[in-house]
Amino acid sequence: MTEEMVYSQSRVRVAREYRRDADVLFRFIELYCRKHHQNQSQIEVHFEATIWKANLCSNCFGLFDYGISRLIHCPYQPKPPCKRCPNHCYEPEKRALIREIMRYSGTQFILRGRLDWLIKYFLMVKQYSRPQLREKIRQHLSL
Repeated sequence: MTEEMVYSQSRVRVAREYRRDADVLFRFIELYCRKHHQNQSQIEVHFEATIWKANLCSNCFGLFDYGISRLIHCPYQPKPPCKRCPNHCYEPEKRALIREIMRYSGTQFILRGRLDWLIKYFLMVKQYSRPQLREKIRQHLSL
């Protein structure tokens, strides 16, 4: 790290039902930021859903904060995977960026032997097969 980096701190709290999704998002963004934004000023983030503490640049912290707000305000409970959701709540540019981050970090987790994360992710995706998702959406819209 260089001397001109500026550090500040931020604490992130997430309700229990969102912690797993938020934890995956945090770890993926943290890995991407560490590899791509090393020379930018960093914000020290304490994510209370896990024991993780990381330094994120302001852009990545903003994206993480944006992702958490989308997660919390998702009308579908339990939340389906974003790629199978009928309502894409991310702005197009942020959606493209988060897809790039997921693609990069997912590959890195495989190369680093973190298959447990991918297994957990794919089990979560499989949990929401299309017929189940359609039924949940119908139930939500009929309320």
